[in-house]
Amino acid sequence: MDPLSIAVAVSSLAIATARVSNSIHDIAGKANRANTTLTAISAECAIISSTLGQVEHLVKADPTAFSSKLTDAAHNDAGVPSLGDNLRNALESCDVTIVALSDTVGRCASKTGRTLLGKAKFLWNEAELTERLQTLRGLNQALTGLLSATQADSLTNVRRILSDNTAALETMVRRSRTYRKKYVPSILSGAEVTLFEFDDQVVDSPAYRRAFNSFQASTGSRTLVNDNETRREDASFVVVDHHKPEKKIEPQSPSSVPSSLPIREVATPQAAPDLSNPDQKALSEKLFAAVRDVKVDQVKSFCSQGADLSARNAQGLQPLHLAANNGSLEVVKVLVSYGANIEATTNDNDGMVPLHLACREQKTPVALYLIRTAGANIHVQDKHGNWPLNRAAIKGDLQVIKALLTAGADLECVGYLGWHPLHHAAGNLHVIATQLLLSKGADIAAEAENGDSPLHVAAEFNAAAVADLLISRGAELDAINHAGDQPLHKAVFKGMTVTIDLLLNKGADIEAFESKGGTALHVAAEQGTTAAAELLLARGARLDAINKSSNQPLNVAVAFGHFAIAQAMIEKGADIEARGAGGWSAIHQAARNNRPEILKYIISKGAVLDPRADEGDRPIHLSLRWHHLPCVKILVEAGADIEAKGQYNQAPLHIAAEISNTLTVEYLVSKGASVTSYMDNDQPLHRSARVDKAENARILIRAGANPTAVNKVDVQPMHLAAGLGHINVVKLLLEYGVPIDIEDVPVPSTSDSPQPPLVRCAGNGHPKCLEFMLSQKCNIELASANGDTALIVACWNVKVECVKLMLKAGANVNSKSDNGYSPMHCAVKKGSVEIARLLLETGRCDLGLRNADGKTAAEYADVEGKGEIGELLKGWKGSENGAGLIDL
Repeated sequence: MDPLSIAVAVSSLAIATARVSNSIHDIAGKANRANTTLTAISAECAIISSTLGQVEHLVKADPTAFSSKLTDAAHNDAGVPSLGDNLRNALESCDVTIVALSDTVGRCASKTGRTLLGKAKFLWNEAELTERLQTLRGLNQALTGLLSATQADSLTNVRRILSDNTAALETMVRRSRTYRKKYVPSILSGAEVTLFEFDDQVVDSPAYRRAFNSFQASTGSRTLVNDNETRREDASFVVVDHHKPEKKIEPQSPSSVPSSLPIREVATPQAAPDLSNPDQKALSEKLFAAVRDVKVDQVKSFCSQGADLSARNAQGLQPLHLAANNGSLEVVKVLVSYGANIEATTNDNDGMVPLHLACREQKTPVALYLIRTAGANIHVQDKHGNWPLNRAAIKGDLQVIKALLTAGADLECVGYLGWHPLHHAAGNLHVIATQLLLSKGADIAAEAENGDSPLHVAAEFNAAAVADLLISRGAELDAINHAGDQPLHKAVFKGMTVTIDLLLNKGADIEAFESKGGTALHVAAEQGTTAAAELLLARGARLDAINKSSNQPLNVAVAFGHFAIAQAMIEKGADIEARGAGGWSAIHQAARNNRPEILKYIISKGAVLDPRADEGDRPIHLSLRWHHLPCVKILVEAGADIEAKGQYNQAPLHIAAEISNTLTVEYLVSKGASVTSYMDNDQPLHRSARVDKAENARILIRAGANPTAVNKVDVQPMHLAAGLGHINVVKLLLEYGVPIDIEDVPVPSTSDSPQPPLVRCAGNGHPKCLEFMLSQKCNIELASANGDTALIVACWNVKVECVKLMLKAGANVNSKSDNGYSPMHCAVKKGSVEIARLLLETGRCDLGLRNADGKTAAEYADVEGKGEIGELLKGWKGSENGAGLIDL
């Protein structure tokens, strides 16, 4: 069996195995409750395909050396078949196994596209699938051992590894013989011959000839390099030979470097660049262009001419950064030989050294060269906190991972988000990288910054095969991160049904509490991961479980608007009247959160329309408070009570008049809502006046509301609007004939004296509204029940702008309230020099006025200790100063 025959057979088998893996994956996707056996089969096929790819690469890289290992004649002394015999048997077994699996996949694929019953029969009949999985796992073990043998550095180690793997291979051969009795295998590359007699039948096949031509074309145009420096881009597995001691790179002189570590060729050291040379910048630019275009000879030439190797481009990269990032191995070698700094960091947001870049971009040959030959520092972090090993694990680059660990990289180096390499491998779905790290002793329970274990990460990113591996190695299913979430909650949060199914099959607690005190079903209900919710329901998740807010899953699903999940829960028997936080049931949640479709569905299932929550609101009140007219209409049309009282004893129209738009008010009025009903004090019109909802007030008046109606504390809408400065409502009420000069009716039960609208407006400091009211020729001296005029109240409350407006309108500066206070006495009491001066400058202020205690303003200032005002009053000469009414 010659190397080329092996290369052709291996290539065909790798493609066929990958095809079967994809088919299995598609079936699992169609049947979202597929058992994890499917996932495991797909993963095993992917591993086998990758292993075969590695074998193919090794064959092509050095056929002569590979051939010598195949024909090792000294194997008989140990009674162990040669590597060639073992490889032939393994490939024959692989061929038969894949043919058998292909037949199973074909039958499964036809079933999954049919009825639900067909799917169920397929899923429940696991015997055949389980048997296939066992065979694949054994085959994977055998091929892994053979791959290790092909990579061994001595014939002694080849024999030792073959001896260790003989039992596994013999088992595979026995199983393949059983398959051959049932299946008629054909070469998977397309020729109508079998792979069982490689040397005779394969070589004569058209498929072989096509592969031979392709092989010649692919190898004829390139130079084969040492396997330490190159690899297949899609290769994803390197077998760890436990019989071979690991080598660690220690700093040493070139003469003492082991032969297994090639000595780097170093060119004549580059002289320091002449920064005064005007051509230096141009030379550096040429160097960057040559590096970018992988012009090795030009790179050498520019380096020898003294190009600045520390120069940076617009992105903050040096030439070596650019070469490493692009994977230009020969260019990297040249730059390093001329003294490029392999520890220089990029001047950007990443702050990476060349090794980081090579690992990030999965430029494996460059990374291996920097580690093994150039002696790059493997203990350096980029600005994101990642070490080279973190970067390699993110990409699942097994050769680089192995090289870094051999060189002494910290297996538990903590990178971005506190992730260890094992987190990175797990989160990026790299099964084999995870397996490699675990085999090296990675901590399976390592915690990230948020407390996530690798299993949390695998669950979150739907790495079912990784999760299966971690669990098989002892990962805790009930591990809790800092937020209180278990891996199952992570998987449910993202809707990763395959991983959810795996975790449940492995024993995860479906009722375990998460960070918000809910179960996995609560998580699915909140996140809207419908498939996850359906899977949990099918697996028996409790519908009456409550979270920290006392909400059941149905309440959560309705609140977040996930109709399909709510429907599934109700169909499963969820209680639509169950109360949660605040005494809210599902209908409260739908009304509050504007879920009209869910609201209709809940009502159709018999939900009570007007249940009262703990604070008094019913569903219609909640819809109105949050401006959800569609839900209001659904409730009213279904028969909800349009006069039902809620919190604060409000009917729906009270709420709408105060906070809703005109459409909602018009709708309620059209449905017969009372415009004269009272809440605690107000009618709907009073509520509109309080918040300057003039158009809502207009609708209410047109519908029959009395614009002069008094509320239960004898206040009319005009008083409310003026006192709050709501000029729009004031104008509207004037339009409907309401006078500004209204006197309040005294109410003994209230502590505040009734005040006319103008007094309220001035006293509360609303100059714009006051100016408008003064323009309506109102009575500016109309006083409240205790004799307070608008000017007196404005002075008392120190509303300077309103004082100016009242003085300009001619307000009496010498008016007195029932307790003898004049505007000046008010200014003195409040210590307002500005208002006192405004009053004095009118030229009309009588400083001899006395209050109820017989004190003039100046005397009152002495009593109150208002020295500045007192001095102003005592020194004022009245009209002798020639002061008249100031320009206000």
